[in-house]
Amino acid sequence: MECRYPSRGLEPESILERVKSFFESRGFLVSSVSEGDVWKVSVLKHGVGEMVRVEFVKGCEDFLIRFLPFVSPRKIGFLSSTLSLFGGGIFVVRNLKMSEELERLERDFWLEMNSFFYGRF
Repeated sequence: MECRYPSRGLEPESILERVKSFFESRGFLVSSVSEGDVWKVSVLKHGVGEMVRVEFVKGCEDFLIRFLPFVSPRKIGFLSSTLSLFGGGIFVVRNLKMSEELERLERDFWLEMNSFFYGRF
């Protein structure tokens, strides 16, 4: 998912710090890199690997922020269904939990971004 937010004089570094602190406060490992007007934040979970990548691009009057799950919840559901046919039921439970965690994480991330840019949530 992606959203546009007005820049309102914000510096990209302040957004980067807010994004990093959001994930770090939830126990994720975070790394970031900038390439011109594009900033990328990789979010890793110990034992799982990369879960999410967040990208934001500075435009003339706004920021475009993208939340990109490494594996989409739909793919996790399909993979779980396929594995359960071959006796991989334990993977079904684990993948469903990961899918739910990604959905909660994305919802909370957008609430955090709305709060940061608009200050009302």
